[in-house]
Amino acid sequence: MSVSSLASMRQFPEAVRPRLQVAYARAREALITTHAEQAAQFTREFSRRLPAFDALDLYFKVVAVPLPMEDCIISRALVSLDLDRLQQVPTHPTFLELIKGFHFELAFEGVRRQRQFLEVTLQLARLAGARASEAVLVTHVDNAMRIVDILEDTIWVDEAVSHYIHTFRLPLSTAHMVFQRARAQVVDRHLSGMMVLQGPVAAQPPKKEFRLPDQTVRIAG
Repeated sequence: MSVSSLASMRQFPEAVRPRLQVAYARAREALITTHAEQAAQFTREFSRRLPAFDALDLYFKVVAVPLPMEDCIISRALVSLDLDRLQQVPTHPTFLELIKGFHFELAFEGVRRQRQFLEVTLQLARLAGARASEAVLVTHVDNAMRIVDILEDTIWVDEAVSHYIHTFRLPLSTAHMVFQRARAQVVDRHLSGMMVLQGPVAAQPPKKEFRLPDQTVRIAG
């Protein structure tokens, strides 16, 4: 979370700023925790095919992780892993070792199998990465909903979610899904109050007059 994003909280009423700052601090910790848990699980699974540190490095290739969080995620994942108990990947003669022993056919067959092995590993990693990304998305939605609850009497739902998206600089694809799921979670809350109204309602001053200048993320649909 950048300093400029924290500074944007000054646009909100002073009464909600402390709660908002705590919520964003909790949100960052929740994201780090989710990534660390997913990275540790990923490493345990893929250490059967790769050395543990290579497996952990692969996690960051198939799952989008904010750069400022990487070191903390790696540290927490390593702490939770028992590296001595992870299954060791069996070693095989290298291409050069086979060539030096004049095992040319075995050498080229080994290269072919190694390429196939790496391709299968990458495809499996992408599947596991999708599972991890889903867990991170759920965390984003939970975090965004806390921001919505804090700002409920200040700005509209979309604007509150936009502030969360802007603060964590989410990519457009993730932002769209966070918007969709956040809207789905609050629809019953808003519709239930509107449906009980009977007849025309007398004009009243709008409840939410506060707006975020140049910050709302516009997503079609």
